[in-house]
This record gives sequence, C-alpha cells and structure tokens, in this order.
Amino acid sequence: MKPKPSISTVLGFAAALLATAGFTSNVAAQGTDSARQEKMRADLQKRFTAADTNADGRLSRDEAKGGMPRVYRNFDAIDAEKTGVITLEQIVAFASRQGGRS
Repeated sequence: MKPKPSISTVLGFAAALLATAGFTSNVAAQGTDSARQEKMRADLQKRFTAADTNADGRLSRDEAKGGMPRVYRNFDAIDAEKTGVITLEQIVAFASRQGGRS
C-alpha cells in the first residue's frame, strides 16, 4: 500500500499548478494582445494604402478626407510638423498618444 502524501505536499503541488496556470494564462493573453495589435496595424496599413491615391506613402488632407475620416478630423494634430501631409508612422504615433482613440 502506498503512503498518502502529506497535506503540505498536496498544497505545494496545488500551488505549483495554480502558478503555472496563471503564468500560462498571462502568456496567452500577451500573445492575444500582440496578435490583436498586429492585426490592427495590418488593417491600418490597408486603409492607409487605399486612401493614398497617388501612392506616395503620405496622405494629403484630401486623401485623408476621402479615405480615413477619423484621420482627417485629427489631421492638424497628426501633422505636428505642419507639412500638409502625414505618414502612417505619424498616424500610429498619434494613436499611441491617444491610447488608440484616434
């Protein structure tokens, strides 16, 4: 007959399982966030490319108005250098500063 494990052994094992489950869940959540951010970036790139009608890698105010209305509404804030055109990187930076609310 096998000896029964002590209560401290059982509790230690349970604690290890819970810690592992918590770690695994945290890693999975981070992976999900990362995948979601990549998808959002890909979607933004797709919309930017569609709005960039002259394919110069920059959006004019008119291009933004026609293809990215939220970007158009925030155009002046995104175009911090006041060049009259904005890049995808400037849009991403603005969205990051706004917490994704752009």
